[in-house]
Amino acid sequence: MQKIDACYSNKSECEKITDSADFNFCYLLKAQKENRASLCEKTRSDGGRHVCYQSYARNKKDCSVCDKLTEYRDICRKACQ
Repeated sequence: MQKIDACYSNKSECEKITDSADFNFCYLLKAQKENRASLCEKTRSDGGRHVCYQSYARNKKDCSVCDKLTEYRDICRKACQ
């Protein structure tokens, strides 16, 4: 959790995380904190991007970010509404 807390203060800290799930979660937190959905692109997998964009869309009430996805777009839009 200390690694994740570091994400709030320094974006480069995310790059130091070796565990893929924690890495993706770090960028999810940064995207929401900085109101920058584009940070979801830094996740390491399609599933990580899906979770990041879907969480961002739901929390920010911005379904337009779901359009960044192809395979998971409809799922994202349903979660956002």
